[in-house]
Amino acid sequence: MPEDVRALLIALITLALAMALPAAAQWSQDDFHVQRWALAEGLPGNHVSAIVQDQDGFLWLATMAGLVRFDGTSFQVFNETVQGMPSSRITALDSGLSGRLWIGTELGHVAVRENGIFRTVAEPGFPGQGLDPALSLGQLLEDHQPCRSGQGPRDEGVLLEKGGLRAV
Repeated sequence: MPEDVRALLIALITLALAMALPAAAQWSQDDFHVQRWALAEGLPGNHVSAIVQDQDGFLWLATMAGLVRFDGTSFQVFNETVQGMPSSRITALDSGLSGRLWIGTELGHVAVRENGIFRTVAEPGFPGQGLDPALSLGQLLEDHQPCRSGQGPRDEGVLLEKGGLRAV
């Protein structure tokens, strides 16, 4: 078969295959379901400063009106009236591999939720000093290496403070 006939045949087969295949999927805004969640739907405030997802699939939201757990349909608010929650003004969250939910507040508290129980692990301020009004936790991260400091009753972690490191 001459070379030019062969090339024409390949071009025709390629064209036929291209026409037989469905066109590439085009996405439009109508293909997505958008749900707005605000005060009317139960969110305690419209400002959310952090969002994490825990191992059970719940979304946790940091708001100035409390810590919020969202199950996909409803909100449950945890604020300073819940035992172990130091404040309602939540600014930072982390859900670590340990299953703990770490919570930071506007004034610098650090709390943890473990096995469904909240407890404060660090009060605001630094050892030997008063409360620093400029201190606000913006980020929490759980280190996945065990604490080897030998300090503290449970060796769960270390806080970096102006005065140095302290086991919590």
